[in-house]
Amino acid sequence: MRSRVEKKFSMREVGDLLGLTKNYYESMLSKSAEEEPSFPAGVRDGRERHYTLDELMLIRAHLQSLPNRRRPYLHWRQPGDPLKIVTFGAQKGGTGKSLSAAHFAQYLTMNYGLRVGLIDCDPQATASLYFADDESHLFDPEIATVAAFMGVSEPGETDLVTRPTAELDAMWQPTPWAGFD
Repeated sequence: MRSRVEKKFSMREVGDLLGLTKNYYESMLSKSAEEEPSFPAGVRDGRERHYTLDELMLIRAHLQSLPNRRRPYLHWRQPGDPLKIVTFGAQKGGTGKSLSAAHFAQYLTMNYGLRVGLIDCDPQATASLYFADDESHLFDPEIATVAAFMGVSEPGETDLVTRPTAELDAMWQPTPWAGFD
């Protein structure tokens, strides 16, 4: 598997994704990087700075921590809120289900700072391959599968199998995409 080129976001793109005005994001990004050593400085390229998605998520968290913030920057569930589930499905191949699911997951992560879990039930693992890198073990027989997560031991079995939470959570695999498993 080949390595992927990591997307870098310009200051303007960071501002657009966070809903900040040009003057605010330019002064905030420059000032915060100078005053706070843990604040993402990005990579300088001439007069412009570029940020990784991980740095964008840190900037979002920094903005959320400000007492005088204009709006929420992290849209996380509160305790007791129901988990939102969105499905993409059709009975025909080639209709864009995997691509739509992948882009929707990226949209939620970049625009709202949400943590997203994608369950790819496609036998070709198309959506999983979109987010895979050299560290991913998509086709390793030792990796937990969706069937194990659902509580089914073998294809065709009807008896549900109860497993400990830690074993069920083993299905979730980290990806190089920040906020996305």
